[in-house]
Amino acid sequence: MKNLLKEVTLSCVALLACFNTMASENKNNKPGAEEEFNSVEMIMHHISDAHDFHFLDYTDSEGVEHAVSIPLPVILYTNNGLVYFMSSAFHHNDDGSYVVSKSGTNFVKYHEKIYQLNDGASSLEFDEQHHPLNAVKPIDISITKNVFSMLLSVVLLLTLFGAAGRSARKNPGAPKGILAFLEPIVVFIREDIIIPNVGEKKYKTYIPYLITTFFFIFFNNLLGLILVVQM
Repeated sequence: MKNLLKEVTLSCVALLACFNTMASENKNNKPGAEEEFNSVEMIMHHISDAHDFHFLDYTDSEGVEHAVSIPLPVILYTNNGLVYFMSSAFHHNDDGSYVVSKSGTNFVKYHEKIYQLNDGASSLEFDEQHHPLNAVKPIDISITKNVFSMLLSVVLLLTLFGAAGRSARKNPGAPKGILAFLEPIVVFIREDIIIPNVGEKKYKTYIPYLITTFFFIFFNNLLGLILVVQM
């Protein structure tokens, strides 16, 4: 087990080193790049919520820029009722210049916020502080990037613990497979966290909720480390 953990740790370090080297080379080799790299801006861009999973932008041989992304469902509640469409309808526009017409209503996306244009308006107008003047925010219940990630965590949670439960019922002896991975974590949380803080008399009442909450947060943190899910 120790050798396995050591190999996994070394592999992760080597992989991160490769990514850092590639990023450094791309930065240094970029022609005319005089601006200092803003890591905070890049990190905030990747961890902030969005209506799609954006992977990269590329320019074709004709000089036209294309974006590679996975669209997500946009669900809006307006005065005209429920409106839904895919985020690809905005064609990756985020400055409010592209108008999407659905169910007799015009929508624009500005800084990842979707606005409903007022009646008769054909484009988004701004005040001196660059706040939209002729649009309102509908009730947005879209499946955004963060919502999708949490739903994915729920699916993983149900899948892993469902498999562990079936394994425990079929093999009452020593744990094997996924159960062997989950059992030490559950025992550690129960013995070292829940019982000392809740007490031996009441811990059985709260342990299902606390274990579920722990693994839900744990899976979300793991997904946040995956580059594809962050984008």
